[in-house]
Amino acid sequence: MQIFYIQNNRLIRSFYILLLFCAGSSSTVMAASSIKCWTNKDNVRECGSVVPPEYSQQQIEEKNEQGMTVKVHKAAKNKEELEEEARKKAEEAKQAERRKRDKILLMTFTTERDLLISRETNLTAITGIINVSRGNANNLIQNLNKLRKKAGDYERGGKQAPDKLVQDMADIESQLEKLERAIKEKEQERAEMEKKFDEDLARFRELKKIRPR
Repeated sequence: MQIFYIQNNRLIRSFYILLLFCAGSSSTVMAASSIKCWTNKDNVRECGSVVPPEYSQQQIEEKNEQGMTVKVHKAAKNKEELEEEARKKAEEAKQAERRKRDKILLMTFTTERDLLISRETNLTAITGIINVSRGNANNLIQNLNKLRKKAGDYERGGKQAPDKLVQDMADIESQLEKLERAIKEKEQERAEMEKKFDEDLARFRELKKIRPR
């Protein structure tokens, strides 16, 4: 591979003539677009048909026979540049998502009152579900206590509790466990809903430039 040191573009044409002369035959003549230029470690401009491996990651320019740049291969990004690029993309995605949520918020609620009514309606509904579930749980606890008392009476009388009684207690305990788990999930859902409405209300006021009451 021939490498030539190039000081400026006016010497490119002479470089091509020299390259063609050195090639020796038409079968090895390089097309104009195959001439690539880079900067070596001494900050000296070099051109040739193949870029040395140690310079392959830097910016490479392809020249035509008039010495004009026809294509530029940008330098590979370093770790810091890649991290900054990823950070910018993440921030752009975050902003795009924010604009999307803002649009939905403004389309869903016309006034602050609409949002407050929706908040009250939804929180009331889920609170009702929780209260009903708690009532059912209390009923199960009462039934379980009655069955446990019967089982205790059998034991105090020196008898073993019937299998059906034992099974009924196990069934109620299983139902109670599932119901208590469901209640906790609904309570968590209500807390998240309340937080979401508070955030939406604050954002709605910000977008509409409404002062909090």
